[in-house]
Amino acid sequence: MSLLLLIPDLFFGVKVADAARALGYATHDVRNAQDLLAAAQAGATGIIIDTQVRSDWQSVVRTLKADAATVRIPVLAFAPHVDVEAARAALAAGCDRIVTRGKFASELPELLGQLFPKPAQPDT
Repeated sequence: MSLLLLIPDLFFGVKVADAARALGYATHDVRNAQDLLAAAQAGATGIIIDTQVRSDWQSVVRTLKADAATVRIPVLAFAPHVDVEAARAALAAGCDRIVTRGKFASELPELLGQLFPKPAQPDT
């Protein structure tokens, strides 16, 4: 299973994916809310959402949190520090954690480790 990334900023999304892969997580980029829903329903380790994405991600999070099969998938959202409404919307939708974009960028490894199940390490 993968961490699903709904991050429209290509360069920032690559940074997030690279950091997650360095910690052993598989990642999968999704382009919009519909792709996010389908990928999550197929199975996911967790979800990371940029609240600035122009897609109805809030409805997807509500749907996932209302479904017994997907309710336990952790959802981490990040927003600009000045966008209080985005943070409120993320919490209202059911995101497990919301942080500022700056905190997300500076504490990414710690946030991943706190919220998402640790990836299985291959036997050597």
